[in-house]
Amino acid sequence: MFGFDKKLPSQSIQHFDKHIEIAKKDPFNRLPENFSILIGEQVSLHRVKAKTWIIQSQEQDDYDYYLVQGTVKDIASDGKFFYFDETDKKALSPLSWLRPRQYSTCAESKWVTYLQIPHHVVETAKSALSHYQKAGEIEVDQIQQDPELNFIIEKIRLDIDRDRMNLPSIPKVALKIREAAQQKDIGLADIARICLRDPVICAKLIKAANSAYYRGVNMISDAVGAVTRLGKDVTQQLVLYYAIKEQFNAKNTELNNSLSQICRESMEVAILAKVIAKLSKIDFDLNTAFMAGLLHRIGEVPIYAYADDFIQNQQELELIPELARRMGAEIGERIIRQWNLGDEYAHAIAKGANLRDDTQAEASYADVVIAAKAHYLIRHKLFKQLPVMAEISALKKIRLGEISPQLSIEILLTAEKEIRSLDEIFPSSQEAISFH
Repeated sequence: MFGFDKKLPSQSIQHFDKHIEIAKKDPFNRLPENFSILIGEQVSLHRVKAKTWIIQSQEQDDYDYYLVQGTVKDIASDGKFFYFDETDKKALSPLSWLRPRQYSTCAESKWVTYLQIPHHVVETAKSALSHYQKAGEIEVDQIQQDPELNFIIEKIRLDIDRDRMNLPSIPKVALKIREAAQQKDIGLADIARICLRDPVICAKLIKAANSAYYRGVNMISDAVGAVTRLGKDVTQQLVLYYAIKEQFNAKNTELNNSLSQICRESMEVAILAKVIAKLSKIDFDLNTAFMAGLLHRIGEVPIYAYADDFIQNQQELELIPELARRMGAEIGERIIRQWNLGDEYAHAIAKGANLRDDTQAEASYADVVIAAKAHYLIRHKLFKQLPVMAEISALKKIRLGEISPQLSIEILLTAEKEIRSLDEIFPSSQEAISFH
């Protein structure tokens, strides 16, 4: 194992400043020097004696290790080995960085000092830097002039105008809770009583309240306890999510998987939107930012449901994602207005789909959604869907500061814990998207 029990006490390695050492390593050496302060609390510095294993072959732990001082021995599975120390170029990169580990790494000199950094921190930095370096390599729309697609678009518009296409309706419980949460004289017990009208949603709230992310000292077993622990805003957000999630279903397996992925993306974008709103120098309401992110692809739901009824072959199936991309904002705006959620949300849906939108001088929640969507794409390394960050005017309008890899990494790392909690709160979404 790692032999951490053989480390010297921390005072014995105080002559190393971990912030300085972080700044020397790749990819952090491509970021401003003060970036190490942002991640410093997540990084630890260790010193071990000779013959201590730092990494074992085939391990898949959650950390990356960087050599700071000393000589190590890398041993391959076939028994071949080589030595290197902190002066070697290899010391700039993580030790045995592939997963599962392809080498075992052992301390060879009398003492070896190394950094231990969470793997997701390293990957987040790499993702942000990769986009800023590769920006502009945008995918070309290959089916923009597809006559069959254009025919379906016109048919859908006609069916909507004639009320022949079912648009999703917001459940009464979700609407009641939203209305109650906005009233100052309504208490948590009152909201809990509204939740009790829907036993399924009530059970899900209790489960969320007992999840690792929200868990307190005692287990919650009733609606009042769940709402008290979660608070008004989170309860409202979760109820709306649960209500919307019920709309994301299709009989066709591929369509259903796509809907699940859209649902998961919506939740991630919502969390990123809340983080961005908090970092902005503009006084955005965090709950509104979250809800705008959560709803930003709601217009695609009826398109998938519509397709579920008429798809006859694989060729038609392959048209649906592009069809949803083309019409999602248009239909989403109609849905929001039908639900009477207000102009802020309708505008965020209508404008938030276009990352290059620059039609308004004033900052809005559409800009927050655009910024969140851009960082979702960075997080999932979907660089070809991203324009150059400097071309995304929304990032400038919402006053986040200098548009840089450091800013993007700060946004992603701030959102990381809450995004990772989704796998426990919403376990059914695990099938839709793999998580870094």
